[in-house]
Amino acid sequence: MKKLQLTLFSKVPNEKGIAKINKANSSKPITDEHGHDAEWYRDLNLPVPKELEEDGLVDGDGYINLEEDDLDVTMSLLLINLDDFSSAVDDEEYTHVYTKSGVKFDVHETVFEIDEQIDELNKNKLIKFFKQLWQK
Repeated sequence: MKKLQLTLFSKVPNEKGIAKINKANSSKPITDEHGHDAEWYRDLNLPVPKELEEDGLVDGDGYINLEEDDLDVTMSLLLINLDDFSSAVDDEEYTHVYTKSGVKFDVHETVFEIDEQIDELNKNKLIKFFKQLWQK
């Protein structure tokens, strides 16, 4: 099976990011002198006292907020079956590669380089096609 060989960019938490994640996962909700947390006030549509305001690590949907300096960019080899390749779009930083299975990857190669690689992989099919035409 023919495969595209691309360089995948991945963002992973660095030490600072891991510390934020651990803090957000281990922190207990801050409560007032009556044992009520910020969520209790929000449920009752009451203003949340300043001492119960969160430090912004976790948003309202429960996701941990990480800044760019909390992440490191790593590069690794990505192999995509040519039959699963759908399209590629150049961006300022990366090239976005989309697959027929619905997955998006950010890669280092440009659309032109990916197209050249696809042409090279399909060259044998093209040569067979032309040989068949010439033999007739």
